[in-house]
Amino acid sequence: ASARHGILWIGTATEEIYAYDGKKIIRTINQTVIPALYGAIIKRVFIDPRKQVWITTNQGLINFNYELANHDITIKNWFSYTVADGLPDNDINDVYVKDSFVIVATSKGVGLFNYILHHNHPIAPVYLTGISSNGNHFPLQDTLLFTSTENNISITFNSIAFGYYNHPQFEYCLMGQDKNWIRTTRNNVNYRSLPPGNYNFIVYSIDDEGNRSKNSAQVHFTIIPAFYQTWYFKLGMALLFVVGLLVFTRWRSKKQQQVLLTETLLRRQKSEMEARALRAQMNPHFIYNCLNAIQFFINENDAESANFYLSSFASLIRKTLEISSSPSVTLANEIDYLKNYITLEQMRFQGKFMVQFEVAPGLPINTVRLPSMLIQLYIENAIRHGIGPLEDGFGVLIVSFSGDTKQLICKIIDNGIGRAKSKLNRSALHIEYQSQGMQLAADRIAAINTFNSEKISILVEDNIPQGTMVTLIIPQQNNYD
Repeated sequence: ASARHGILWIGTATEEIYAYDGKKIIRTINQTVIPALYGAIIKRVFIDPRKQVWITTNQGLINFNYELANHDITIKNWFSYTVADGLPDNDINDVYVKDSFVIVATSKGVGLFNYILHHNHPIAPVYLTGISSNGNHFPLQDTLLFTSTENNISITFNSIAFGYYNHPQFEYCLMGQDKNWIRTTRNNVNYRSLPPGNYNFIVYSIDDEGNRSKNSAQVHFTIIPAFYQTWYFKLGMALLFVVGLLVFTRWRSKKQQQVLLTETLLRRQKSEMEARALRAQMNPHFIYNCLNAIQFFINENDAESANFYLSSFASLIRKTLEISSSPSVTLANEIDYLKNYITLEQMRFQGKFMVQFEVAPGLPINTVRLPSMLIQLYIENAIRHGIGPLEDGFGVLIVSFSGDTKQLICKIIDNGIGRAKSKLNRSALHIEYQSQGMQLAADRIAAINTFNSEKISILVEDNIPQGTMVTLIIPQQNNYD
Protein backbone atom coordinates (compact mmCIF):
# COMPACT_ATOMS: atom_id res chain seq x y z
CA ALA A 1 0.00 0.00 0.00
CA SER A 2 1.36 3.43 -0.91
CA ALA A 3 1.34 6.29 1.57
CA ARG A 4 2.54 9.84 2.06
CA HIS A 5 6.14 10.76 1.24
CA GLY A 6 5.96 8.30 -1.68
CA ILE A 7 6.65 5.34 0.62
CA LEU A 8 5.42 1.84 -0.25
CA TRP A 9 4.86 -0.34 2.83
CA ILE A 10 5.40 -4.08 2.21
CA GLY A 11 4.35 -6.78 4.70
CA THR A 12 5.85 -10.30 4.81
CA ALA A 13 5.05 -13.62 6.43
CA THR A 14 8.24 -13.36 8.51
CA GLU A 15 7.05 -10.73 11.02
CA GLU A 16 8.74 -7.87 9.12
CA ILE A 17 7.53 -4.75 7.29
CA TYR A 18 9.64 -2.89 4.72
CA ALA A 19 9.44 0.80 3.78
CA TYR A 20 10.33 1.20 0.07
CA ASP A 21 10.88 4.67 -1.47
CA GLY A 22 10.84 3.50 -5.10
CA LYS A 23 14.60 2.94 -5.22
CA LYS A 24 15.56 1.04 -2.12
CA ILE A 25 14.30 -0.21 1.24
CA ILE A 26 14.93 2.63 3.71
CA ARG A 27 13.59 1.00 6.88
CA THR A 28 12.85 -2.51 8.20
CA ILE A 29 10.39 -2.78 11.07
CA ASN A 30 10.30 -5.99 13.10
CA GLN A 31 9.59 -7.18 16.64
CA THR A 32 12.58 -5.25 18.04
CA VAL A 33 10.78 -2.03 17.05
CA ILE A 34 7.18 -3.22 17.61
CA PRO A 35 7.19 -6.20 20.01
CA ALA A 36 3.63 -7.14 18.93
CA LEU A 37 5.09 -8.31 15.58
CA TYR A 38 6.87 -11.22 17.27
CA GLY A 39 5.76 -14.46 15.57
CA ALA A 40 3.15 -12.63 13.47
CA ILE A 41 2.15 -13.44 9.89
CA ILE A 42 1.33 -10.16 8.16
CA LYS A 43 -1.73 -10.34 5.91
CA ARG A 44 -2.37 -6.77 4.81
CA VAL A 45 -1.04 -3.22 5.17
CA PHE A 46 -3.60 -0.38 5.03
CA ILE A 47 -3.04 3.41 5.07
CA ASP A 48 -5.99 5.37 6.49
CA PRO A 49 -6.99 8.96 5.50
CA ARG A 50 -4.93 10.27 8.42
CA LYS A 51 -1.87 8.51 6.92
CA GLN A 52 -1.61 6.01 9.75
CA VAL A 53 -0.29 2.51 8.95
CA TRP A 54 -2.58 -0.41 9.88
CA ILE A 55 -1.33 -4.02 9.81
CA THR A 56 -3.51 -7.13 9.97
CA THR A 57 -1.89 -10.30 11.33
CA ASN A 58 -2.84 -13.71 12.65
CA GLN A 59 -2.24 -12.36 16.17
CA GLY A 60 -4.30 -9.18 16.06
CA LEU A 61 -4.32 -5.67 14.62
CA ILE A 62 -1.41 -3.18 14.82
CA ASN A 63 -1.21 0.48 13.87
CA PHE A 64 1.50 3.13 14.12
CA ASN A 65 2.45 6.71 13.17
CA TYR A 66 5.80 7.64 11.72
CA GLU A 67 7.96 10.59 10.68
CA LEU A 68 10.23 10.80 7.62
CA ALA A 69 13.33 13.01 7.75
CA ASN A 70 16.52 12.79 5.70
CA HIS A 71 15.44 9.45 4.20
CA ASP A 72 15.08 7.97 7.69
CA ILE A 73 11.82 6.75 9.23
CA THR A 74 11.11 7.11 12.96
CA ILE A 75 8.22 5.24 14.58
CA LYS A 76 6.35 7.66 16.86
CA ASN A 77 3.57 5.59 18.48
CA TRP A 78 2.25 2.10 17.98
CA PHE A 79 -0.78 0.23 19.34
CA SER A 80 -2.02 -3.33 19.21
CA TYR A 81 -5.61 -4.68 19.36
CA THR A 82 -6.72 -8.23 20.17
CA VAL A 83 -9.75 -10.10 21.47
CA ALA A 84 -8.93 -8.54 24.87
CA ASP A 85 -9.94 -5.21 23.30
CA GLY A 86 -13.25 -6.60 21.98
CA LEU A 87 -12.24 -7.97 18.57
CA PRO A 88 -14.13 -11.10 17.40
CA ASP A 89 -10.89 -12.97 16.78
CA ASN A 90 -7.12 -12.37 16.69
CA ASP A 91 -6.85 -13.70 13.12
CA ILE A 92 -7.50 -10.49 11.15
CA ASN A 93 -8.01 -10.83 7.39
CA ASP A 94 -8.74 -7.23 6.41
CA VAL A 95 -9.18 -3.74 7.87
CA TYR A 96 -10.78 -0.46 6.83
CA VAL A 97 -10.63 2.86 8.72
CA LYS A 98 -13.01 5.81 8.35
CA ASP A 99 -12.66 8.79 10.63
CA SER A 100 -12.04 7.27 14.08
CA PHE A 101 -13.87 3.99 13.39
CA VAL A 102 -12.02 0.78 12.55
CA ILE A 103 -13.74 -2.12 10.76
CA VAL A 104 -11.97 -5.49 10.86
CA ALA A 105 -12.86 -8.72 9.04
CA THR A 106 -12.04 -11.93 10.92
CA SER A 107 -12.84 -15.60 10.49
CA LYS A 108 -15.39 -15.20 13.30
CA GLY A 109 -17.14 -12.10 12.01
CA VAL A 110 -16.76 -8.35 11.55
CA GLY A 111 -15.63 -6.08 14.37
CA LEU A 112 -16.09 -2.32 14.82
CA PHE A 113 -14.48 -0.02 17.39
CA ASN A 114 -13.42 3.60 17.93
CA TYR A 115 -9.62 3.62 18.16
CA ILE A 116 -9.45 7.17 19.55
CA LEU A 117 -11.51 6.16 22.58
CA HIS A 118 -9.30 3.11 22.96
CA HIS A 119 -6.15 5.26 22.98
CA ASN A 120 -7.59 7.44 25.71
CA HIS A 121 -8.34 4.63 28.15
CA PRO A 122 -6.91 5.11 31.64
CA ILE A 123 -3.79 3.21 32.67
CA ALA A 124 -4.38 0.90 35.61
CA PRO A 125 -3.19 2.45 38.89
CA VAL A 126 -0.56 0.63 40.92
CA TYR A 127 -0.46 0.11 44.68
CA LEU A 128 1.84 -1.60 47.19
CA THR A 129 0.59 -4.78 48.86
CA GLY A 130 3.39 -5.52 51.30
CA ILE A 131 7.00 -5.16 52.43
CA SER A 132 9.07 -7.65 54.40
CA SER A 133 12.62 -7.99 55.72
CA ASN A 134 14.30 -11.34 56.19
CA GLY A 135 10.86 -12.93 55.78
CA ASN A 136 9.20 -10.78 58.46
CA HIS A 137 6.30 -8.60 57.28
CA PHE A 138 6.06 -4.94 58.26
CA PRO A 139 3.08 -2.57 58.01
CA LEU A 140 3.21 -0.12 55.10
CA GLN A 141 3.88 3.44 56.22
CA ASP A 142 5.63 6.55 54.94
CA THR A 143 9.07 5.64 56.32
CA LEU A 144 10.35 2.32 57.66
CA LEU A 145 13.50 1.73 59.70
CA PHE A 146 15.52 -1.49 59.50
CA THR A 147 18.66 -2.58 61.32
CA SER A 148 21.86 -3.43 59.46
CA THR A 149 21.00 -7.15 59.65
CA GLU A 150 17.45 -6.60 58.34
CA ASN A 151 18.78 -5.84 54.88
CA ASN A 152 17.05 -8.51 52.76
CA ILE A 153 14.04 -6.56 51.53
CA SER A 154 11.04 -7.93 49.59
CA ILE A 155 8.32 -5.65 48.17
CA THR A 156 5.04 -6.75 46.54
CA PHE A 157 2.67 -4.63 44.45
CA ASN A 158 -0.28 -4.94 42.09
CA SER A 159 -2.55 -2.95 39.78
CA ILE A 160 -6.28 -2.63 39.24
CA ALA A 161 -6.86 -3.64 35.60
CA PHE A 162 -9.73 -2.22 33.60
CA GLY A 163 -9.77 -4.96 30.95
CA TYR A 164 -7.50 -3.15 28.50
CA TYR A 165 -4.35 -5.10 29.21
CA ASN A 166 -3.29 -8.46 27.86
CA HIS A 167 -0.25 -8.78 30.15
CA PRO A 168 0.02 -6.46 33.19
CA GLN A 169 3.46 -4.88 33.40
CA PHE A 170 5.29 -2.77 35.94
CA GLU A 171 8.31 -0.48 35.94
CA TYR A 172 10.21 0.08 39.18
CA CYS A 173 13.41 1.56 40.57
CA LEU A 174 14.95 1.51 44.04
CA MET A 175 16.52 4.95 44.34
CA GLY A 176 19.91 4.57 45.99
CA GLN A 177 20.45 1.06 44.58
CA ASP A 178 19.17 0.56 41.01
CA LYS A 179 20.94 2.54 38.28
CA ASN A 180 18.13 2.18 35.75
CA TRP A 181 14.39 1.62 35.65
CA ILE A 182 13.47 -2.08 35.43
CA ARG A 183 10.40 -3.39 33.58
CA THR A 184 8.78 -6.67 34.65
CA THR A 185 5.57 -8.71 34.52
CA ARG A 186 6.12 -9.94 38.08
CA ASN A 187 4.42 -8.21 40.98
CA ASN A 188 7.27 -8.59 43.48
CA VAL A 189 10.93 -7.69 43.79
CA ASN A 190 13.67 -8.84 46.17
CA TYR A 191 16.83 -7.00 47.25
CA ARG A 192 19.52 -8.97 49.06
CA SER A 193 22.20 -7.63 51.43
CA LEU A 194 21.43 -3.94 50.94
CA PRO A 195 24.10 -1.67 52.43
CA PRO A 196 23.10 0.93 55.06
CA GLY A 197 21.47 4.04 53.63
CA ASN A 198 18.24 5.78 52.67
CA TYR A 199 16.10 4.20 49.95
CA ASN A 200 12.97 5.13 48.03
CA PHE A 201 11.15 2.41 46.08
CA ILE A 202 8.96 3.69 43.20
CA VAL A 203 6.77 1.56 40.92
CA TYR A 204 4.46 2.40 37.98
CA SER A 205 2.02 0.25 36.05
CA ILE A 206 2.59 -0.03 32.28
CA ASP A 207 -0.06 -0.54 29.59
CA ASP A 208 0.31 -2.67 26.46
CA GLU A 209 1.75 0.27 24.50
CA GLY A 210 4.46 0.87 27.07
CA ASN A 211 2.89 3.97 28.66
CA ARG A 212 3.33 4.67 32.36
CA SER A 213 0.52 5.21 34.80
CA LYS A 214 0.02 8.81 35.90
CA ASN A 215 0.62 8.05 39.56
CA SER A 216 3.19 5.80 41.20
CA ALA A 217 3.31 3.80 44.43
CA GLN A 218 6.22 4.55 46.74
CA VAL A 219 7.72 3.48 50.03
CA HIS A 220 10.68 5.04 51.86
CA PHE A 221 12.89 3.00 54.16
CA THR A 222 16.23 3.37 55.90
CA ILE A 223 18.75 0.69 56.83
CA ILE A 224 20.55 1.90 59.93
CA PRO A 225 24.30 1.17 59.88
CA ALA A 226 25.94 -0.92 62.59
CA PHE A 227 28.34 0.93 64.86
CA TYR A 228 31.35 -0.27 62.84
CA GLN A 229 29.73 1.11 59.67
CA THR A 230 29.24 4.65 61.01
CA TRP A 231 31.40 7.56 59.91
CA TYR A 232 32.64 8.31 63.43
CA PHE A 233 33.84 4.72 63.86
CA LYS A 234 35.67 4.90 60.52
CA LEU A 235 37.12 8.28 61.48
CA GLY A 236 38.30 6.87 64.80
CA MET A 237 39.91 3.93 63.05
CA ALA A 238 41.59 6.29 60.59
CA LEU A 239 42.97 8.42 63.43
CA LEU A 240 44.12 5.28 65.24
CA PHE A 241 45.85 4.17 62.05
CA VAL A 242 47.60 7.53 61.64
CA VAL A 243 48.75 7.52 65.26
CA GLY A 244 49.94 3.95 64.90
CA LEU A 245 51.76 4.84 61.71
CA LEU A 246 53.55 7.74 63.40
CA VAL A 247 54.54 5.60 66.37
CA PHE A 248 55.69 2.81 64.08
CA THR A 249 57.72 5.20 61.90
CA ARG A 250 59.55 6.69 64.90
CA TRP A 251 60.16 3.28 66.40
CA ARG A 252 61.44 1.98 63.11
CA SER A 253 63.87 4.89 62.70
CA LYS A 254 65.49 3.85 66.03
CA LYS A 255 65.58 0.14 65.15
CA GLN A 256 66.86 -0.05 61.56
CA GLN A 257 67.59 -3.72 61.95
CA GLN A 258 63.85 -4.33 61.53
CA VAL A 259 64.28 -3.37 57.88
CA LEU A 260 66.67 -6.28 57.37
CA LEU A 261 64.23 -8.64 59.11
CA THR A 262 61.37 -7.48 56.87
CA GLU A 263 63.57 -7.93 53.81
CA THR A 264 64.50 -11.45 54.92
CA LEU A 265 60.83 -12.40 55.36
CA LEU A 266 60.07 -11.14 51.85
CA ARG A 267 62.94 -13.15 50.37
CA ARG A 268 61.70 -16.36 51.97
CA GLN A 269 58.32 -15.99 50.24
CA LYS A 270 59.76 -16.12 46.72
CA SER A 271 61.63 -18.59 44.59
CA GLU A 272 65.28 -17.83 43.93
CA MET A 273 64.81 -16.12 40.56
CA GLU A 274 61.84 -14.05 41.80
CA ALA A 275 63.77 -13.06 44.93
CA ARG A 276 66.73 -11.86 42.87
CA ALA A 277 64.42 -9.74 40.69
CA LEU A 278 62.70 -8.29 43.75
CA ARG A 279 65.99 -7.46 45.44
CA ALA A 280 67.06 -5.47 42.38
CA GLN A 281 63.91 -3.31 42.64
CA MET A 282 62.89 -3.52 46.29
CA ASN A 283 66.42 -3.38 47.76
CA PRO A 284 66.85 -2.19 51.36
CA HIS A 285 68.32 1.11 50.26
CA PHE A 286 65.29 1.86 48.03
CA ILE A 287 62.81 0.87 50.78
CA TYR A 288 64.75 2.87 53.35
CA ASN A 289 64.72 5.99 51.15
CA CYS A 290 60.99 5.59 50.42
CA LEU A 291 60.12 5.26 54.11
CA ASN A 292 62.38 8.22 54.96
CA ALA A 293 60.55 10.28 52.33
CA ILE A 294 57.20 9.30 53.89
CA GLN A 295 58.52 10.19 57.35
CA PHE A 296 59.72 13.55 56.01
CA PHE A 297 56.26 14.42 54.66
CA ILE A 298 54.63 13.37 57.96
CA ASN A 299 57.06 15.43 60.02
CA GLU A 300 56.40 18.40 57.72
CA ASN A 301 52.63 17.91 58.31
CA ASP A 302 52.24 17.36 54.56
CA ALA A 303 49.57 14.69 54.92
CA GLU A 304 48.52 14.87 51.27
CA SER A 305 52.03 14.14 49.95
CA ALA A 306 52.60 11.46 52.60
CA ASN A 307 49.36 9.70 51.72
CA PHE A 308 50.07 9.90 47.97
CA TYR A 309 53.64 8.62 48.42
CA LEU A 310 52.55 5.82 50.76
CA SER A 311 49.74 4.80 48.37
CA SER A 312 52.12 4.82 45.38
CA PHE A 313 54.72 2.83 47.33
CA ALA A 314 52.15 0.19 48.37
CA SER A 315 50.84 -0.01 44.78
CA LEU A 316 54.40 -0.47 43.47
CA ILE A 317 55.09 -3.32 45.89
CA ARG A 318 51.80 -5.02 44.95
CA LYS A 319 52.48 -4.69 41.22
CA THR A 320 56.06 -5.92 41.68
CA LEU A 321 54.82 -9.07 43.40
CA GLU A 322 52.21 -9.62 40.67
CA ILE A 323 54.54 -9.04 37.73
CA SER A 324 57.47 -10.98 39.19
CA SER A 325 55.25 -14.08 39.58
CA SER A 326 54.93 -14.35 35.79
CA PRO A 327 57.85 -14.88 33.38
CA SER A 328 56.39 -12.43 30.84
CA VAL A 329 54.05 -9.45 30.75
CA THR A 330 52.27 -7.39 28.11
CA LEU A 331 53.83 -4.09 27.08
CA ALA A 332 50.75 -2.22 28.33
CA ASN A 333 51.16 -3.65 31.85
CA GLU A 334 54.92 -3.06 31.75
CA ILE A 335 54.45 0.64 30.86
CA ASP A 336 51.90 1.05 33.67
CA TYR A 337 54.35 -0.56 36.13
CA LEU A 338 57.25 1.61 34.96
CA LYS A 339 55.23 4.82 35.31
CA ASN A 340 54.36 3.90 38.91
CA TYR A 341 58.00 3.14 39.72
CA ILE A 342 59.35 6.33 38.08
CA THR A 343 56.74 8.48 39.88
CA LEU A 344 58.16 7.27 43.22
CA GLU A 345 61.70 7.97 42.09
CA GLN A 346 60.74 11.48 40.97
CA MET A 347 59.28 12.23 44.40
CA ARG A 348 62.31 10.68 46.12
CA PHE A 349 64.64 12.86 44.05
CA GLN A 350 62.33 15.87 44.69
CA GLY A 351 61.52 16.50 41.03
CA LYS A 352 65.15 16.45 39.92
CA PHE A 353 64.25 14.90 36.57
CA MET A 354 61.39 14.48 34.11
CA VAL A 355 60.34 11.38 32.17
CA GLN A 356 58.86 11.03 28.67
CA PHE A 357 57.25 7.84 27.33
CA GLU A 358 57.07 7.43 23.55
CA VAL A 359 55.03 4.61 21.97
CA ALA A 360 55.07 4.23 18.18
CA PRO A 361 51.61 4.59 16.59
CA GLY A 362 50.02 1.25 15.76
CA LEU A 363 52.21 -0.74 18.17
CA PRO A 364 49.88 -3.41 19.69
CA ILE A 365 50.82 -2.86 23.33
CA ASN A 366 48.11 -5.24 24.59
CA THR A 367 49.52 -8.22 22.66
CA VAL A 368 53.27 -7.52 22.54
CA ARG A 369 55.00 -9.45 25.36
CA LEU A 370 58.42 -9.18 26.97
CA PRO A 371 60.23 -10.68 29.99
CA SER A 372 58.83 -9.19 33.19
CA MET A 373 60.83 -6.63 35.21
CA LEU A 374 63.63 -6.48 32.62
CA ILE A 375 63.32 -2.88 31.42
CA GLN A 376 62.93 -1.59 34.98
CA LEU A 377 66.49 -2.70 35.79
CA TYR A 378 67.91 -0.40 33.11
CA ILE A 379 65.65 2.50 34.12
CA GLU A 380 66.73 2.10 37.75
CA ASN A 381 70.38 2.19 36.63
CA ALA A 382 69.79 5.33 34.52
CA ILE A 383 68.11 7.16 37.41
CA ARG A 384 70.41 6.04 40.21
CA HIS A 385 73.80 6.18 38.50
CA GLY A 386 73.16 8.56 35.58
CA ILE A 387 70.66 11.27 36.58
CA GLY A 388 70.99 10.98 40.38
CA PRO A 389 74.58 12.26 40.63
CA LEU A 390 73.88 15.29 38.40
CA GLU A 391 75.03 18.40 40.21
CA ASP A 392 74.03 20.98 37.59
CA GLY A 393 71.11 20.93 35.20
CA PHE A 394 67.79 19.10 35.06
CA GLY A 395 67.59 15.37 34.38
CA VAL A 396 65.65 14.03 31.40
CA LEU A 397 64.70 10.36 30.99
CA ILE A 398 63.17 9.13 27.70
CA VAL A 399 61.66 5.64 27.39
CA SER A 400 60.57 4.77 23.85
CA PHE A 401 58.93 1.68 22.32
CA SER A 402 58.72 0.83 18.63
CA GLY A 403 58.85 -2.18 16.33
CA ASP A 404 56.34 -4.56 14.79
CA THR A 405 54.98 -8.09 15.17
CA LYS A 406 58.51 -9.51 14.76
CA GLN A 407 60.46 -7.49 17.30
CA LEU A 408 60.06 -4.89 20.05
CA ILE A 409 62.65 -2.12 20.24
CA CYS A 410 63.03 -0.32 23.56
CA LYS A 411 65.34 2.65 24.14
CA ILE A 412 66.21 4.16 27.54
CA ILE A 413 67.92 7.54 27.07
CA ASP A 414 69.18 9.81 29.87
CA ASN A 415 71.22 13.01 30.04
CA GLY A 416 73.10 11.91 33.15
CA ILE A 417 76.78 11.96 33.99
CA GLY A 418 77.63 9.17 31.54
CA ARG A 419 79.22 5.74 31.92
CA ALA A 420 82.76 6.86 32.71
CA LYS A 421 81.88 9.11 35.66
CA SER A 422 79.26 6.63 36.86
CA LYS A 423 81.85 3.87 37.01
CA LEU A 424 84.12 6.04 39.16
CA ASN A 425 81.25 6.91 41.49
CA ARG A 426 80.20 3.26 41.93
CA SER A 427 83.74 2.17 42.72
CA ALA A 428 83.74 4.62 45.62
CA LEU A 429 80.45 3.30 47.09
CA HIS A 430 80.26 0.82 49.95
CA ILE A 431 79.62 -2.62 48.48
CA GLU A 432 76.13 -3.00 50.07
CA TYR A 433 74.86 0.05 48.19
CA GLN A 434 76.13 -0.96 44.76
CA SER A 435 73.37 -1.92 42.32
CA GLN A 436 73.46 -5.47 41.00
CA GLY A 437 70.69 -4.74 38.48
CA MET A 438 72.89 -4.76 35.39
CA GLN A 439 74.45 -8.11 36.28
CA LEU A 440 71.00 -9.57 37.00
CA ALA A 441 69.72 -8.23 33.67
CA ALA A 442 72.67 -9.76 31.82
CA ASP A 443 72.14 -13.13 33.58
CA ARG A 444 68.41 -13.15 32.72
CA ILE A 445 69.03 -12.29 29.07
CA ALA A 446 71.69 -15.01 28.81
CA ALA A 447 69.31 -17.59 30.33
CA ILE A 448 66.47 -16.60 28.00
CA ASN A 449 68.72 -16.68 24.92
CA THR A 450 69.83 -20.21 25.84
CA PHE A 451 66.33 -21.57 25.19
CA ASN A 452 65.39 -19.44 22.16
CA SER A 453 66.70 -19.33 18.62
CA GLU A 454 65.94 -15.60 18.29
CA LYS A 455 68.21 -13.79 20.73
CA ILE A 456 67.53 -10.69 22.80
CA SER A 457 70.22 -8.13 22.02
CA ILE A 458 71.36 -5.08 23.97
CA LEU A 459 73.46 -2.10 22.97
CA VAL A 460 74.80 0.52 25.43
CA GLU A 461 76.09 3.77 23.91
CA ASP A 462 77.19 7.18 25.10
CA ASN A 463 74.48 9.74 24.40
CA ILE A 464 75.37 13.04 22.70
CA PRO A 465 76.14 15.55 24.20
CA GLN A 466 75.95 13.67 27.54
CA GLY A 467 74.32 10.71 29.16
CA THR A 468 73.70 7.13 28.06
CA MET A 469 71.40 5.33 25.60
CA VAL A 470 70.48 1.67 26.12
CA THR A 471 68.77 -0.16 23.22
CA LEU A 472 67.05 -3.52 23.76
CA ILE A 473 65.77 -5.57 20.80
CA ILE A 474 63.31 -8.21 21.99
CA PRO A 475 62.14 -10.76 19.35
CA GLN A 476 58.43 -11.51 19.37
CA GLN A 477 58.77 -15.06 17.96
CA ASN A 478 60.04 -16.32 21.32
CA ASN A 479 57.87 -17.76 24.08
CA TYR A 480 58.94 -15.94 27.23
CA ASP A 481 56.62 -17.98 29.47
